[in-house]
Amino acid sequence: MKKVYKKLIILFSMIIIGIILNCSASNAASATISASSYNVNVGENVIITVNANGCLSELTVSGSGISGRVDILSTDLTNQSKIETYKLDTSTAGKKTVTLSGSVVDADRTELPINKTVTVTVEETKEVQKPVET
Repeated sequence: MKKVYKKLIILFSMIIIGIILNCSASNAASATISASSYNVNVGENVIITVNANGCLSELTVSGSGISGRVDILSTDLTNQSKIETYKLDTSTAGKKTVTLSGSVVDADRTELPINKTVTVTVEETKEVQKPVET
């Protein structure tokens, strides 16, 4: 149970840091993708977080059972931030890769192409054998 609380605290901390970093005075467009954990056992929770900043974005999130879009359309041509989260399927072992692709445009109308990936390694749960007492 402590492990779940620790992961939730880390996830919320990452989201708050992302929001703070996007509140800077810069007009630059940006997009990031991250995972709450990068090495987990089968069945553990992993949250994929996508953070986009700009006045226009057309981003696609895809891979390992995740499919979605992160769209921003600012009618007043000011940069907006948008955060989307997705739960990664960790029911089977292996490397799970999620891709963020597309583009974001900032308030200065500068387009930034985006092609980023995040990979999570899911391992089989290892059972610990207790020594036999004699």
